[in-house]
Amino acid sequence: MNKLTTHIYLILIFVSITTHGQKALFIGKVTDSIGRPLFGANILLLDSKNIVKPAFGSTDKYGNFKIAIEIGINYNLRLSFLGFNPVEREIIADSKKLELKFILQESLNLLEEITLKYKPPIQVKKDTTIYQVDSFATGRERKLGELLKKLPGLEVTRDGSVLINDKKITIVLVEGKTFFNGKTKLAVENIPADAIAEVQIIEDYHEVFFLKGLLDSEELAMNLVLKEDKKKFAFGDLNSAAGLKSRYRFNPSIFNYSTKNISNIIGDINNTPDRSFTLGDYLSFQGEYTPEKFEEVLNSPVYQFLSDDDFFDNRHQFVGINNQWNPSEKDELRTFFIALDDNIRTLNSLKNTYITDQTFEERFNEQTSNQKIYFGKIHYRFTPKETFDMKMSTQFNLSQIEGVENNTSNTGLNGLNEYHRLNNRDEKGLDFSLETAKFFSEKNTATSSLKYNYDYFNELGIWQSLNNIFSDTLNLMETDNYSVEVPKTQTINSFQLSLADYFRPSHSDLLTFEVNTRFNHTSLSLEAKQGFENGSANGLSSFQNIISSSFGESIAGATYEKLIDQFKLSFGFKYQYQYWIDERNNLRNSASSNNFLPKLKVEWEPKEKLNLSFSYFRSMYAPSTNRRVISLALDDFNSIYNGNFDLTSYYSEKYVLKASSFKPYGLSFSGTLSHGQNRDPIINSFSFSGIQGITSPVQIDENGTSLSARNLISYRRPYWKISQRNSWNFRESPNIYNGQKFNNTFHGLTNTLQLETLFEEFPNIAVELSNNKNINKNGLFSNTTNVLRLDAGLNLNIKSFKLEADGVQTWFENITQNSSFSYNQINLSLYHRATDSPWEFGIKINNLGNSKRLIMNRFNQQLFRETSSNLFPRIFLVNVSLKL
Repeated sequence: MNKLTTHIYLILIFVSITTHGQKALFIGKVTDSIGRPLFGANILLLDSKNIVKPAFGSTDKYGNFKIAIEIGINYNLRLSFLGFNPVEREIIADSKKLELKFILQESLNLLEEITLKYKPPIQVKKDTTIYQVDSFATGRERKLGELLKKLPGLEVTRDGSVLINDKKITIVLVEGKTFFNGKTKLAVENIPADAIAEVQIIEDYHEVFFLKGLLDSEELAMNLVLKEDKKKFAFGDLNSAAGLKSRYRFNPSIFNYSTKNISNIIGDINNTPDRSFTLGDYLSFQGEYTPEKFEEVLNSPVYQFLSDDDFFDNRHQFVGINNQWNPSEKDELRTFFIALDDNIRTLNSLKNTYITDQTFEERFNEQTSNQKIYFGKIHYRFTPKETFDMKMSTQFNLSQIEGVENNTSNTGLNGLNEYHRLNNRDEKGLDFSLETAKFFSEKNTATSSLKYNYDYFNELGIWQSLNNIFSDTLNLMETDNYSVEVPKTQTINSFQLSLADYFRPSHSDLLTFEVNTRFNHTSLSLEAKQGFENGSANGLSSFQNIISSSFGESIAGATYEKLIDQFKLSFGFKYQYQYWIDERNNLRNSASSNNFLPKLKVEWEPKEKLNLSFSYFRSMYAPSTNRRVISLALDDFNSIYNGNFDLTSYYSEKYVLKASSFKPYGLSFSGTLSHGQNRDPIINSFSFSGIQGITSPVQIDENGTSLSARNLISYRRPYWKISQRNSWNFRESPNIYNGQKFNNTFHGLTNTLQLETLFEEFPNIAVELSNNKNINKNGLFSNTTNVLRLDAGLNLNIKSFKLEADGVQTWFENITQNSSFSYNQINLSLYHRATDSPWEFGIKINNLGNSKRLIMNRFNQQLFRETSSNLFPRIFLVNVSLKL
């Protein structure tokens, strides 16, 4: 692009923004012939010369509307409401305010009104926002993610999440049916954009419609309505690519839809940096979490494998199959299956500062890992009548991981120590659930849920070294080659039963009664052995853990909700009884607790799409099985964990204040303030000498505190949008280091500014500038780091060509240690598709600048770690795609 073209382009952007910035406020009221306000009437304003994009809006419950329009533009106004004759007229705003009133007459031909084909670009119907895609799409969008970025108020993040007013879409539906596991990533990356006719955003989503208004749902659903010609046959894409150094990618996505059967197949085979299945996908497939299950997942090698996305070599194979069969209106059978086979290599340089005595360790880690994951689910739904719903599902998962590490540890005291680590793990899981819901009358509804979960883990970790680098606690025999084996086998069986009854004596009152009980039993075998070259092994008696643990919890509670005009008041309580019985080797321990847990929530909605709320709740948590029961266990070659039989339950309290206002165009904002306290918390006690030591959980009679503030302010116009995000977090909690107690404090401040243009004929840019500052302190250690990150993207369409570029420049600074580092990752792609051709050709370059490594840090109470990771090298691919 020459200088003249660049100058013209910049002038056009400036003129576009400044001229379109001359706004007028068009306000008015819509009533029927006797003066009653009409709620939900749609107003559409079309520029007669097609210079600016359409403006639109709808009336509130008082019949009022407000729409921002351009000064001096001749608009064709169309006002419509079901059952009434539409109104059409021309309007023009010659000042900053235009006010009109409209009286609609009832239609004498209701059939003609009902069959009216016109649909406004955006409709807001109570808790559902409907976008007509053709009003926003240019036809050049390839995948759903590109299309969603064009819709006012929607945002698509790099990890495949979809946000509206800073709220994350939690479930994706296609024609009202769940797409795979319902998560957004597979949808935005694979569904063709040209198949979508309508996007519906549904707040407070319930799969069972008569539970709406009874249960507060955190589900925010996105339903995709297909074009008529895409509902009864197969469509999709076949994408393939090849490049230098034997790089390749094959990514088919095929969709078949009919009245009774819906099926999708998605595949991905590549040796590039791309992954179709990520950590977020793994967590979502795991289903509902108990505290025990969540801790087990976080500590699993599978979690650690998927969370490591800074690899420099990769072989990825993925397939997903989804099928839904509706033999009748009463029956729905849904199945999906996912298989993953991943091989990655990572190379990391770790700088560890151990908090206890400030010992510094430099560690180099090279790892090769292979992981296989298989997920499957069968879901059956039976609705014999509108007043009854039953869902039954079975899910299985199998995973296998094999990892080999080569490590070098250097503290400057004992010279260089080399060691190898092998880690193999097999995991099997089975979940079953049966849920029912029954609508008895307008005043009474009931639900029930029965769940069973089975998990089996078999793991073997082996550390090998020529030197005795292990903790003296292991008391190893002297030998030429040291090898420590840690076999672990664990089985968990869990049952849960939930019953709830909803009684609504009037439209403004709701009483909820609930009973919940769950029980789980854990069997665990964990030990440590010293292996020898002749194949024999010597068990280390202090590290033998033969464990049997039972945990039970019963909850009974009641909640009362009251609607008072614009206010919604909710308060209630739960009575909770917890107990556990632990056995380890020849020791036995039991404990129980009785708890009263209140909750309160007040919401105020003074007008549509403006919401303020305050909530308070108390929760009681039992210490996990591993924290309670495990005796000595080897975590790493230098670190040992020792559980504590004497731990008891602890509770937390949280106060949350929220405010939000959303508009498709114009100013939107959201803000959250929260304060939490952990009372009688369980903390870690570290007993370390140098880099070797023992970590134990202990309970103290003190409080841990957390504070956070988060806000989003965004302003959107038809051709551009800008937003500002800020978040501040503070945490304070005590820990014990070599017998002395210190308070750990964390301050984190993140500021993000985003700007994106949405032109149809000009190049589009997206720029995000963020700054993140973290301060970690206690009486022994202090560190301050700052990360400045600039993300930029360019999208340019020239006839049948499409140019895309995105890049990230990061500046990392460790202020305390007076060190800094910067790196970038730039990607570039160019595609060509002739008009009406099913073929697309292109080139793609990843890591154009060929950056070698990145740096990040974390503080985990035991140590402060700065990690430098090798990045995936530059790759060049030639792409060929066929649209089916």
